[in-house]
Amino acid sequence: MNIEQLTYIVEVAKVKSLAEAAKTLNISQSALSQAITKFEAELDIKIFNRTRSGTIPTKEGDLLIAKSQNALKAIYQIEDEAKQMNHLNDLLRITVIPGLIGPIVDTYLDFKKMTPP
Repeated sequence: MNIEQLTYIVEVAKVKSLAEAAKTLNISQSALSQAITKFEAELDIKIFNRTRSGTIPTKEGDLLIAKSQNALKAIYQIEDEAKQMNHLNDLLRITVIPGLIGPIVDTYLDFKKMTPP
């Protein structure tokens, strides 16, 4: 199981069409169908009923899709938090002549008060 497979089934469930999901995901319909079939075989459950009128989740598929949406949401939150943590490492470094430290620190502190966190 991988993130890509979870993304695929969530998108197919959302649009109820392999063709539309394939366009959104920028892959071929055949590749998408094969990935889902492989995922179904890996889990030994049928996720979707494929018909001429659309691709409809089974009862088991509905449960798996809901859990996949939650998992993807958590993964995206982790990625966002990691990006924010990386920005915390951005430091302002100032090199000054010893006599000018006071005015520079005062200016920096005034600027920091004006800038929202």
